[in-house]
Amino acid sequence: MKRLLILFVMCLPIGVMAQDSRKITGRVVDAITGEALPGATIFLDPEAPESKSLHPAGTATDMDGKFTLVVPNSIQYVVVSFIGYESLKVSVTDQTEFIFHLKEELNQLDEVVVTGYQQIDKRKVTSSVKVVKTEDIQGIGVASVDQLLAGQAAGLLSIPTNGAPGAPSKLRIRSTVSLNGSTDPLWVLDGMILEGNDIPKDFGDKDQIDDLYQISIAGVNPSDIEDITILKDAAATAIYGARAANGVIVVRTKQGRKGKMRVNASAGMFMTLRPDLKKLNLMNATEKIDFELSLAARKDLTYQDSYGAVNRILNRYQQRETLQNSGWNMVAMEAKQEIDALRGKTTDWGKELYQNAWNQQYHLSFSGGTEGADYYFSTALYREKGTTIGTGLERLNLTLKTDFRLLEQLKMGVSLFVNHSEQTGYVTDADAFVNPARYSRAVNPYLEVLDKEGNYLYDPD
Repeated sequence: MKRLLILFVMCLPIGVMAQDSRKITGRVVDAITGEALPGATIFLDPEAPESKSLHPAGTATDMDGKFTLVVPNSIQYVVVSFIGYESLKVSVTDQTEFIFHLKEELNQLDEVVVTGYQQIDKRKVTSSVKVVKTEDIQGIGVASVDQLLAGQAAGLLSIPTNGAPGAPSKLRIRSTVSLNGSTDPLWVLDGMILEGNDIPKDFGDKDQIDDLYQISIAGVNPSDIEDITILKDAAATAIYGARAANGVIVVRTKQGRKGKMRVNASAGMFMTLRPDLKKLNLMNATEKIDFELSLAARKDLTYQDSYGAVNRILNRYQQRETLQNSGWNMVAMEAKQEIDALRGKTTDWGKELYQNAWNQQYHLSFSGGTEGADYYFSTALYREKGTTIGTGLERLNLTLKTDFRLLEQLKMGVSLFVNHSEQTGYVTDADAFVNPARYSRAVNPYLEVLDKEGNYLYDPD
């Protein structure tokens, strides 16, 4: 009788606990695809006081994503978690059957470094590496990737080649001088090595002129870039061989992700003010005429006869020698009247040469994917006007990337980068030397181009 009493007392808490608990069942699935998530955990709310004294306090889903869990009646919430997905805290007081939908976790816990043949955590890298996320350095008015990198990494030197809109920059990572080779870093775009990244030294050589239009990464839309990894030292660049002696810049572009189609659109407009020349101590019209006359009166100077309005008037009336031998008073009256008339012509060269430039950029992208493939498509328009009147850049970009998962360990991708750029500016001596037919004096009467020996290609007269 005593033993039965003891057994009854020991079973009493179990009966009480059974009356104070309930059983919940359900499934855990992906919020987008609806697929089951085997191995997901469902456990009591750790913030509830009752959960601290209950062991075990949770369960896991089976291969079909199903689960069964007994919870005390006092527990109001359970937490559902799965690797790669956001944790979910839900109330379980209203029903006993549930379907929990988990969303994919988009945040990365560790920064990944792309070295060329593998992707590893940055904390495991022993070489000198700098990772630049484009979302951290996005800015309006950036025409190319090399401009995007300016000032973003220690030891990376960006040297603009000229001041024209969209002009490429020379990047330096490891050195600025070389005995017999280029100092340009190696560009790698989505695993593809880009060649022809050296700006020609001799613009008069047609073959090198062609290379000018093949500058690496120049036509890639900055909005399509996911991140940029800069490999600085020899250990990081050894995998690319001698071409990587000056460092490597690895560019990884955006790609589609499994799920519903995502649409991203952006637009920007900015203005660049024209230079203010008021602070320059420039001569007025009268001072300039007096200065030209003082130079023309000197016999010890050699002139280019066609330069300067005063010189042209003196030459037309054949009064240069008269001015030099007899002075201003003996110059022919017709020549003096034309020269004096120039004193009243005042030109604001700041407004004649420069302008306030309104520039625009637009970007539209679509991305998504399924179990078998994903896609990324984007189009962008960049339109920049230079502050110098008559200069500008207009570029249209189209990007298409598709990845196919043929087998579990086999993946095939197709990438297409298309860009069309149109740059406007002023003729250079080198361009006129290569294409003399395009720049005759009939087209531009002020054009005077010298050949390599210093002789005029065209007669100034």
